[in-house]
Amino acid sequence: MDAELRAYLDRRFDAIGAHFEVVETRISERLDGIDRRLDGIDRRLDELEARFSDRFSIIEERLASLTLRMDRFEARVTADLAEIRQQIAHLTLRIDNLTARLDRLEAGILHVNERLDGLAEDMRQRFRLVNDRLSSLAA
Repeated sequence: MDAELRAYLDRRFDAIGAHFEVVETRISERLDGIDRRLDGIDRRLDELEARFSDRFSIIEERLASLTLRMDRFEARVTADLAEIRQQIAHLTLRIDNLTARLDRLEAGILHVNERLDGLAEDMRQRFRLVNDRLSSLAA
């Protein structure tokens, strides 16, 4: 190889080496920029995760509180329904007793009415008899 070609190739290799150094510097700078942006994104993601974690824990607490309140409400309603059922059973028993008493009272009143009807008939016959005797005495 001749010296001129060798010098030319050395210059080209030096130029290529310098170019690679520039490219490597640019790539390094871009990678540093990307790293900075990724660090910012990581920081924002950590902040979002912390906020969402707080919000989710608040929501979980509210759901737990709501579940507890619903359970208490259900227990109260169940107890109230049981009490209402007892009261209905008691009222049904009292109504049955009142119905039996009214039936007996009705039968008693019917018996009294029959006796009064018989007494009224007796009284009419006696008054007729008295009127007939008075008419016969007056005549």
